[in-house]
Amino acid sequence: MNHKRLERIKKLHEALKNTNGIKSKQLQNLARQLGREIDKRGKEPTWINPYFKDLRPVSIPCHSGEMKRFTAQNVLNYLEEDIEHWEDWLDEN
Repeated sequence: MNHKRLERIKKLHEALKNTNGIKSKQLQNLARQLGREIDKRGKEPTWINPYFKDLRPVSIPCHSGEMKRFTAQNVLNYLEEDIEHWEDWLDEN
């Protein structure tokens, strides 16, 4: 991860926050870009961040079509914590 890549991810995150009709694939792509990986637990795919163990696992429902607005916003809020952790990490290194 570097500053330039993180800036692109932040722009994508902000664009998704201002979009209606988010699909699960878009959130999964964002989670993958932030370094999260799928962990086999629970009913829905759960994404964990192996780089920052203190971040909560995030379940991203895998349904066809658009996600419910509040579900998508909650996932985006959790992924925003990843962005903050990456910013802190880049500032330290």
